[in-house]
Amino acid sequence: RRSPNKRLPKEPMIAILRRKKVDGRYVRNVLKRHRLDIPLPHQVKTNIKGTFYVKHGDLRLSFDADGAYEIEYAHPNLNNRHSLEEKNAVRIAESFIQEEGLSKNIDLVFDCIRFSKLSGGQPVKKGFEGPFTSETTVEFTQIVNDIPVISPKYGRIRVSIDNDGNITRLQNHTREILGLTKHSKGYYPGPKMNIQMHELDVYRRLLEQQWQKRLLIRNAMGKKPSIMELLPGSDEIGYVVIGNEMA
Repeated sequence: RRSPNKRLPKEPMIAILRRKKVDGRYVRNVLKRHRLDIPLPHQVKTNIKGTFYVKHGDLRLSFDADGAYEIEYAHPNLNNRHSLEEKNAVRIAESFIQEEGLSKNIDLVFDCIRFSKLSGGQPVKKGFEGPFTSETTVEFTQIVNDIPVISPKYGRIRVSIDNDGNITRLQNHTREILGLTKHSKGYYPGPKMNIQMHELDVYRRLLEQQWQKRLLIRNAMGKKPSIMELLPGSDEIGYVVIGNEMA
């Protein structure tokens, strides 16, 4: 697993993201990139968040309003109970990313491996079976200005592989970077500070201040958490997505 980043950028910069208009043209470009020849409906239904999906046989594509997408290629082969070695899973995922052009104009680094496990019950005479690994998911993190993207939703590519070594699912939540700038072009209110942040303790104090503000709001709403603990190693320095920028 990738170690949390504790290093500050040599020069703090704001990343300008390429805007994505999720329309028919965008969907067709995704299909072309991944060499998927499937018919598209004239109209699709979207939910309140703008998410929609297209299905053709076992193949299923879903798109978010911000351009993130997921492709379900096939169901994993559950008859094969022998899980992949981690190094083989990483090798398969890296080759797939190169073949699909997912690392073009985007810097990625290996992050972690996750396992999907299944277990089930049979008639009494046969008893229970499992758990066993059905899929291995290799996750990569986007790097901007030599710093990882740490937004919960953005800056990730996940490749799921079954025990046969076949790709079963792709999740692409990366954003292409147009350039870096010292000044925000957005309209969100940013912190008004004129300090040199060269120490991690400064970031921790700022994080603590924001956390206290959130607690006050939750307390006022009657949603005070019963237990609060700091998870060791959970703090990290990185970029977060705000609109069409990363800061």
